[in-house]
Amino acid sequence: MEPLVYRDETEEIGGRVYPPTMRIRMRESGDVVALDAIATMCAVAEGRITGVEARTVSALIAGAEENAGLRPRDEMDVDEFVASHTRLFQGGFIGYDQRGGYLSARAADPAALATLTGS
Repeated sequence: MEPLVYRDETEEIGGRVYPPTMRIRMRESGDVVALDAIATMCAVAEGRITGVEARTVSALIAGAEENAGLRPRDEMDVDEFVASHTRLFQGGFIGYDQRGGYLSARAADPAALATLTGS
């Protein structure tokens, strides 16, 4: 998978935050895979990536996030991970454009985030 846009550092453009490209080192081969995790999860949420491919890429991203300490191990299964990103995408918290995957300004609003959990 190729990222839409490869970036080494976070960029803020027009109120959107574009994180660095995710790099994942494959255990067996040692190869490094670079992908735009947010844009990829948006594609899963939209149904542009489906079936085994959607589950595989979602598990790969979830595992990389766990290994990087971005979320606790075994916090949720792959279906829950996909469902959570689908809610983020549908709620306008994440998205993608010609610059790649982004976090919207809405993602920094605690009141808006509370709508995801009903709190």
